[in-house]
Amino acid sequence: MEVKKRNKININKNLIIMILIIYSTMLLFGMTENIKGVSFPLIKDEFGVAYTSQGGLVSSSWFGYVIFCVVATLSLERYGSKKSLGFGYIFICLGCILVSFSNSFYSVNASLMILWMGFGFFEVGSNAMATTVFKSNSAIYMNLMHFFYGFGAVLGPKLAGLAVEKFDAGFKGIYLITLVPMVIVLSMVIMSKTDEQNETESSSMTMKEALRNKYVWMFAICLGFMEVIEFSAANWGSFYLRDAFGIDPLKLGATFVSVYYIFFTISRLCSGFAIEKIGYIKSIIISLVSIFVLYIAGFLFGSKGIWILAFTGFFSAIMWPTLMCIAMNIFKQEAAIATSVIIVISGSINGVMQLVTGIINEYIGNLWGYRLSALYVLIPIYFIILIAKKSKKNTHINA
Repeated sequence: MEVKKRNKININKNLIIMILIIYSTMLLFGMTENIKGVSFPLIKDEFGVAYTSQGGLVSSSWFGYVIFCVVATLSLERYGSKKSLGFGYIFICLGCILVSFSNSFYSVNASLMILWMGFGFFEVGSNAMATTVFKSNSAIYMNLMHFFYGFGAVLGPKLAGLAVEKFDAGFKGIYLITLVPMVIVLSMVIMSKTDEQNETESSSMTMKEALRNKYVWMFAICLGFMEVIEFSAANWGSFYLRDAFGIDPLKLGATFVSVYYIFFTISRLCSGFAIEKIGYIKSIIISLVSIFVLYIAGFLFGSKGIWILAFTGFFSAIMWPTLMCIAMNIFKQEAAIATSVIIVISGSINGVMQLVTGIINEYIGNLWGYRLSALYVLIPIYFIILIAKKSKKNTHINA
């Protein structure tokens, strides 16, 4: 009896530690990734590069993330999610250090690519850990998990803008400051005593089999364009406001990104219960249609519509975690591998589209890269309807 009691206490303790690691990782993920709303314009101005080069910076950084999502998936199979997260922290710390010593646009590009490699481990490791922890009421816990990402995304641009304005930090200083919380949480990951068994050992699906699975591809394309929509505000919103209306990216531009993520964060904190009641697929469709309407209104109203555009964050917030909930229900015990491959493919799609956005801004007009996000909304609407129709023939989902 005493042995069983001690085992139960240890299991509960390990579960709490895993949850703390997941949530703190997502908080820092959001902070570090979204300081780009301030740092990217500073990098562009520092080196005087064209929009095509800026698009290349966004795209190459993202492909560093995508490639290492693959590496992280292999690491997950062999080492488990805890060590995979640890590798992510090491890459991000290394990238932050290298940025602070970079003196050319290309060295900054390479350094940020290393940093984004760490995000690949964060993405795969945290989501894989979540599939083993959040087995019931998954929409609530997954949205809460991504709430911490959104909360970090609100803090990141504001703290970065403050560091530049008050302390003249520059883009190098911004990334150097980021090292401090990263090292603290890395220490927590290293010292934790979570269960390091392979979380994917019960899965019969391999990466090769996942790549041949039609559902994986439908989810990946759907998620890929959801990512394009979600990240458009942080990646291109500041440029749109500056080029269209002469708005300072360090002040009102940073505020725009922060307001976007305030709505984003509120949604993830509060929407989980509503999603469980409405249904996963219906919730996503409602969100996508709402985003489309807000985009049209925001762009038509010009400078008066920028806060309408920021409100899209409320609806884009639920897309990623809710789609992952659908995937968890469909793939069940194979969800860790399936969702990892989905993340890789969707990330590749997003990376290509970021490069396309840079090219559109350079050659078609520097206002159109962000505006075309309204058109991209139609693609995930099509695929989520397709997923709903096909999944009903094979498995039950909360639709």
